Amino acid sequence: MNSRLLSIVTAVVLGALGACQTGTEPGTVDDLELTTSLSRTVIPAGETAVMQMRLRNRGTSTVTLDFPSSCQILPYIQAAGGSSVFPTGGGWGCLTVITKLVLEPGEEVVQTLEIRGGTPAPTISTGAQLAPGQYRAFAELGERPRPYVKSNSVSFSVVE
Repeated sequence: MNSRLLSIVTAVVLGALGACQTGTEPGTVDDLELTTSLSRTVIPAGETAVMQMRLRNRGTSTVTLDFPSSCQILPYIQAAGGSSVFPTGGGWGCLTVITKLVLEPGEEVVQTLEIRGGTPAPTISTGAQLAPGQYRAFAELGERPRPYVKSNSVSFSVVE
């Protein structure tokens, strides 16, 4: 391969990598704020709490996030020892489809997850079912190689 062709290929690859890693136009990741909160931090068996994940554009410019999958804001719950308990198996199954999230200045997107306390039972559930114990909940922006955005974590317990 001649040096001119190598230079062109290198420039194209580096440009593509840079475009994939920024993911924001014209704002930056510093303009994004991802927070997690719970409606209660002690969940008795048979009762529920709501986990709220809030992604906010704190900047003065529109932020456009391009995702290479259907996963955008992802909830996670870990046991006290750090093992992942939600989603079951530790990871999300995402559709391979390009999605976009556009946030105007000051705009926010809120997603929720219901957490049910008590011994998990075989059922169709759209939320998390957790046995008694100590946990922490947090959220991440999904399927983005760069920049990595993770929320605060909230400690909570499920009791009998």
